[in-house]
Amino acid sequence: MKKVRFAVVFGLLAAGLQVLAPSGPVKAAPVACSRSGVAITNPYTVKINGVETPATEPGRYGDFWVLVCRDTNNRDYGVLAGRYDARTDGGQGRFTTADLNTEFTVSFIPDAGTTPMVAQGHGVMSNFTIDANDSNRVTLTTKPILYSDIYGSDCGNAGPADCVLAVKNTNGDKASADNIEIRVAVRYSESGGPSETDFKVLSGMRWSSSAYYFWMTTRCPTQNAGTGSALSIDVGGPHYRADGTSLNYGDITVFIPTAGVIACFGAPPSIAKDMLAISRTVNGTTADGTAGSTTDVGLQYTVTADDTTGLTITIPQVTFSKPNYKVATKSGKSLAKKTKTYASLLQQAVMKKPAGGSYKVTSKSTKVCSGVLSKVYAYKTGTCKVSVATYSKSGKKVASKTVSFTVGG
Repeated sequence: MKKVRFAVVFGLLAAGLQVLAPSGPVKAAPVACSRSGVAITNPYTVKINGVETPATEPGRYGDFWVLVCRDTNNRDYGVLAGRYDARTDGGQGRFTTADLNTEFTVSFIPDAGTTPMVAQGHGVMSNFTIDANDSNRVTLTTKPILYSDIYGSDCGNAGPADCVLAVKNTNGDKASADNIEIRVAVRYSESGGPSETDFKVLSGMRWSSSAYYFWMTTRCPTQNAGTGSALSIDVGGPHYRADGTSLNYGDITVFIPTAGVIACFGAPPSIAKDMLAISRTVNGTTADGTAGSTTDVGLQYTVTADDTTGLTITIPQVTFSKPNYKVATKSGKSLAKKTKTYASLLQQAVMKKPAGGSYKVTSKSTKVCSGVLSKVYAYKTGTCKVSVATYSKSGKKVASKTVSFTVGG
């Protein structure tokens, strides 16, 4: 799977292109995608704090600038935003701390021949959807995020990973600036382009980090059984914030929709939650993460699960400079030992759905199996018992039976 270095997806992030105001006010050029790809073919809409906000000029929305740009080399759509500042190049100023709670919702239809998959980047994302019934329309909701940046001039214009190491010698292992931004990449696949199998399996996943640079590679256990099967996240940043004394802590948040959790790990979120293994590797030493207390804050994580929405993994305090995190199953294999469709269980019960009615399948062996999205997933050896009930058009229960199947080791 191709590694995507988020820090080089958009030149501003790692190339050391500072946004500096001239000594006096100047007329800014129109906000444009010139430094971050090309403008998308279709128009996009912007809501700020839930209010539809029209563009007063290309790329400008009230006090802010917002762009959607396509990077054909990295195969992603960049959603970028900041505070509009007429003194800066293209008006592309930076957010201030007063903007941290400002919420932006950007919606766009991707260019023809591209299929959006996942969202990743700098932003406190609360929603990311892909509407297959509306030309794969992407809707992203996010707030700005604070992170410690490194300008290229402070690390010899090295690549992102090397820049983190170089800054130890050239800039006292501290950030060039503590910046606030929205810079999210929506990865896409192309007709006839390179395979993105695992990211397609994880369609709708969103993940963000306040690290200087980060990327994710995927090898889903359901697709690639073995010890290397995991979501692998590389992050990096300076040891200190821009003041040179405050420790730089980052964070990582990953949200995977229910369908993606099942497709990648082999079980619904409520089951996968307690069967995942999260680890961190630093300088060649690997340690298991923990949901409990530890003196090493970089090993702490939380996992929340809701079978109706998905699974969220949060690592609240990442320490630097270059850790790698892996999210895998404890066995390195798919969690599902056996699956049964609801339809096959209805048939096994020798029952039929009433005309105009419905039926429901419910697990009675929750320690062995669980039913989500029209399938029952068995994740432990034993007997899986389920209740199959049929309902009339009016919603009245017609009949119910208990059926079972055996799950081997």
